[in-house]
Amino acid sequence: MLIGMLAGCLGSDEDASEEDSLVDLVVYYDSTNATIIEIHNNGQQTSRDGAEFSFNFRETRSDGGDIVTFSFSPGDGTDAVSIDAAVFEATLMAKDDDNNTASQDLTLRVDLFHRDSQSNTQNPSDATIDLAPDDDSLELPAQLKLKSTVENPGSIVFPDTVQVTWTLKNGSGIEMATESEQVGDGQSATWENQQNTPEAAVWTLEINIDAGGNSEDVNVTSELWTIYEEDESEPNPEPPIPE
Repeated sequence: MLIGMLAGCLGSDEDASEEDSLVDLVVYYDSTNATIIEIHNNGQQTSRDGAEFSFNFRETRSDGGDIVTFSFSPGDGTDAVSIDAAVFEATLMAKDDDNNTASQDLTLRVDLFHRDSQSNTQNPSDATIDLAPDDDSLELPAQLKLKSTVENPGSIVFPDTVQVTWTLKNGSGIEMATESEQVGDGQSATWENQQNTPEAAVWTLEINIDAGGNSEDVNVTSELWTIYEEDESEPNPEPPIPE
């Protein structure tokens, strides 16, 4: 079993091995798409769950010797198994003790999800997401989506209305979208936005709270995520064992 922690999207389905290879490469995998999840709370990253793929080589055999190596190449120009969100050409390979090899190209798609939560604030920090791939040859996200909710908790003593302004900027600091809304005491407001073929850069979501000189604090939850084209290979799960 080979497990890779990834982010992005990887490959083509074509068999890259030679037709007369002595190695019979058989690989099972249940999923070819996943999502990296980053969680931030009050300005600090509290968790990051990578996208995990499992490759089962147990049916791989060789007529030329014993299998000694299983390998996974992420296709981003490095030998690392851990990569960032993008679309990559990945290769699975097996080699026996007589240096006979067989390989298979595979497309894996990995999206990135970023959640930023801040509580009891009038000055929320910016939420950012990096859309620039590690390599210029890698595919860019097809979409950047965001959903941001500002909650004005109810106050019995001083029930005040606040004005919230959301501004989404690209890597050059250019305003790409904005929205303003009044949020009454005990109410919440949500802004959703989608950018198609976004620029490969660090995008920033700014949130301005105008409490009108009052002491009203708000809670903010912002979610940003990248969406890549659904070009991943079909899964190849292991067949069920006959009863």
